Amino acid sequence: LHLSKKAQYVTVKGIDWPRPCRSGLFERGVMALGSLKNVVNSGQSMNLFAQDNLPAGDPLESMMIRTVTPNDAIAIAEIYNYYVLTTFISFELEPVSPEDMSGRISEVLGASHPWLVLENEGRVAGYAYATKWRSRPAYRPTVETTVYVSKDQRGHGFGRAVYTRLLADLAMAGFHTAIGVIALPNEASVRLHESLGFKQAAHFREVGYKFGKWIDSGFWQMML
Repeated sequence: LHLSKKAQYVTVKGIDWPRPCRSGLFERGVMALGSLKNVVNSGQSMNLFAQDNLPAGDPLESMMIRTVTPNDAIAIAEIYNYYVLTTFISFELEPVSPEDMSGRISEVLGASHPWLVLENEGRVAGYAYATKWRSRPAYRPTVETTVYVSKDQRGHGFGRAVYTRLLADLAMAGFHTAIGVIALPNEASVRLHESLGFKQAAHFREVGYKFGKWIDSGFWQMML
């Protein structure tokens, strides 16, 4: 990755993408979590969350966001399978084994897309990642984004924190647009996406069938 000082172009895997700096993305994403440091001029990992600005006792004080490792597959599968087995948020019908999850992690990282985990007090509490949107080469600047939080760690802002970091990393890597796919209805996910700047781009009716009912799906899009 090479980022020019004025962020006019970003080179990813030998391809130059023109990218005007849209600092509003970062401002919207971190306004509730702390100050943003060195967004444009830094070529290194960014400290998006100034934890010294958080009130004492805030759960975000003890969080850490980092790149996924193969050792996270068991925890991630456990988080994800709750949603597979008990909700229609995921359209999968069978639980995913840690081995299969490890393969998915390797596939994402092998495609040079980010996969982040959020730790709270040393435990994986949530994760977010990006995958290619479509297989045709012209879709390379577009990604689909996904975020999940452990069922017993919801309500602390962890989903927003790790998703904000993912979007920032994608923008700094030169991707042009992110698309979140939401099974509907899901008011919490819609609120999260729209609070970060996503806008609804499509609504498809009855495209999934799970737990004996038809499920709608919507696309929310953000220009990075």
